[in-house]
Amino acid sequence: MKRVIFFILFFQLVLNCTNIKTYTIAVCTTLNFDGAMNCKRKIVKDNNLEVFIVKDKDKKFKTYYGSFKTIDEANNTIKKVSSFIKTEKSFVKELSYNLEQINDNNPLFIDLNSKNEKSNILNENFLGMNYFDEIKKYKFEKNSEIKNKAINNSILKSDPTLNITLYEQLIIEVDSSKNLMVLKGKVNNKTKNIQTYVVSTGKDEIKKPTGEGSVTSITLRPFWYPTQDTIDTFKKRGIDLPKVVPPGNKYNYMGAAKINLTHIVDGKNTFRIHGTLSENTIGTNESSGCIRMKNNEVIQLASLLDKFADAKNIDNIKVFLK
Repeated sequence: MKRVIFFILFFQLVLNCTNIKTYTIAVCTTLNFDGAMNCKRKIVKDNNLEVFIVKDKDKKFKTYYGSFKTIDEANNTIKKVSSFIKTEKSFVKELSYNLEQINDNNPLFIDLNSKNEKSNILNENFLGMNYFDEIKKYKFEKNSEIKNKAINNSILKSDPTLNITLYEQLIIEVDSSKNLMVLKGKVNNKTKNIQTYVVSTGKDEIKKPTGEGSVTSITLRPFWYPTQDTIDTFKKRGIDLPKVVPPGNKYNYMGAAKINLTHIVDGKNTFRIHGTLSENTIGTNESSGCIRMKNNEVIQLASLLDKFADAKNIDNIKVFLK
């Protein structure tokens, strides 16, 4: 019923956009659709109204929560939203977009850059699911996907008292000479090893990211945005790789989760901890600089980091590469 009301309001705005004011709650601003979807997933987890994404004219992606006829209604709603929306420093704003640009298959995605040209993102089929199906899948299967699969029993068995939010800081240490990653927790100036993972790191002949860094984002079921060089390489193999590869696709080399890092090598800052399509290579030096993990383990790690970041701030996660 809420969805029906939402769409009725939107189509009314198409016909009367110059006469009717509509308000929304601005939550996230991200650089790509992947980040916007990650924000949306966190919103729908604990809130009931519709969430829509706008690719603004500045090419940034804005994630909005709800649609309201009056500013008072919006202000009353923002007082009752989840802690995630509040921590994002959300605010009420007037909605002034041309809603004729809503795509039929993805009615809660608006691209303000072109009314007639479909974006690469909208042309993807999301594994045969439309935009709503993707959100439904996340919302209704979250317990089985995250609790049963992501929070691996091996951690709970090794430390049944583990509560990641009790730590003041999380530390990820990666040793490329041993292809080992250690997740540590720090509290009261004492550091404790939480979990050790076997990983794959950069090839010996390349310049690898090293030193201290931090985490910029954590994404479960990530999209992959291959570079043009990567697309050209796949083309030579007879594979037409899209500019946006959806989660679960057989060519999505991010695997089940990705954790973006701040490390930079020669001006390049595209280094991540992520899953893999070739788990038999785990434990070797064969990546282009990223840290690859088994998919069930990267989901486990990403889930723990995400839980910690929600409670303590993502800035309290440090990453040391050597």
